[in-house]
Amino acid sequence: MEGLRDIKGLAGIPDYSLLYIVAIVFIFAIIVFLIYKYFTKPKYIFKVLSPKELAFKELKSINLDDTKSSVYTFTQNFTYFDDSDEVRNFVDSLEIYKYKKDVSNLSQDDKEFIKNFISRISL
Repeated sequence: MEGLRDIKGLAGIPDYSLLYIVAIVFIFAIIVFLIYKYFTKPKYIFKVLSPKELAFKELKSINLDDTKSSVYTFTQNFTYFDDSDEVRNFVDSLEIYKYKKDVSNLSQDDKEFIKNFISRISL
């Protein structure tokens, strides 16, 4: 009996199966999340308007019956479309409507000029 040896203890065997399972679950979760985000994104996205588009929108909505408001709106937004001397002179002639408390209505010629200007502009 002296030739018998004692039984050795359990040898540690490296086992990475838990790491593999966690990695697979993590990758699967990322894939599910990306698929969810792809299918739940908004169907439409609001377009941010450029300053020129905003000016175009404001010029199209000018109410020529309200003299002061229409003159201010026109003078703020005309430069995006036409900055010629003809239009500059016209804007200078509109100064009489801007800085007074009570102003008269726009003349028919001024209304026609503004209408023609608005009708010929485009984006």
